[in-house]
Amino acid sequence: MSLSLQLGANTTTGELITIAIGAGNAGDVSQTIQLLNLAVSAANTADEKSTALRALGYVQIRFGGSAEMQAAGNKNFERALNLDLDPNYSDLLKLSGLDIGLKIITEQTWSAAYTPSDCSQAIIHHTKSQEYMSRVSSSDLPYVINALGAMGVGMHDTTIAPAPGCPGTEAQATPADSPAAKPTKMERPLIPDVR
Repeated sequence: MSLSLQLGANTTTGELITIAIGAGNAGDVSQTIQLLNLAVSAANTADEKSTALRALGYVQIRFGGSAEMQAAGNKNFERALNLDLDPNYSDLLKLSGLDIGLKIITEQTWSAAYTPSDCSQAIIHHTKSQEYMSRVSSSDLPYVINALGAMGVGMHDTTIAPAPGCPGTEAQATPADSPAAKPTKMERPLIPDVR
C-alpha cells in the first residue's frame, strides 16, 4: 500500500483498485479512499475512469461515515455517469454500447452502495439503470447483456434484477441502523465487481 501511494498515478488504475480493496478488507477506510483517488487520477480510458469513480463513490457512500463523504460519493457517481460529456474520453463514441453500458453499471453500483442504508435511494438508482437498459439499441443488446452479466449484474432477459436487500420502496433503514452512520471495518467484498 505504501509503495502504491509513493508511486501515485505511475501505478495502473487496476493495480491501485486491487490494492485499495486489500486496504479496505484490512479495515483502513481512509487509505482505501486515498488509493481510489489515485486510481481516478491514473485512469487513461473512459472504462478505467468509470471503474475508479464507481469504486470510490461506493466506498465513500457505504463506509465513509459522514454526510460529507456521502455527498462526495454521489458526486463521483455523477462524474462516472457524465464521462460521455468529457472530450478526453472520445473512446466512448468508438465502441458501440460502451457509453450506455457504463451508465447502467454505474447506476447499479450506486444502488448497491445504498442498499444497506437507504433502500429508497437504492431503488431510485436501480430504476435509473433499468431506464438506461431500455435505451439500448437492439444491435447493442447482446453485447450489453453479456458485459453486464460478466460484471455480476443479475439479468432476467432484458430486465435488470432488483437490488438485493431492498424488496420494496417502503423499506428504508433508519440512520441508526445505517452502516454508513459510522466508520466500521469493511465487510467482504469491499467493492462489488465494478469492472
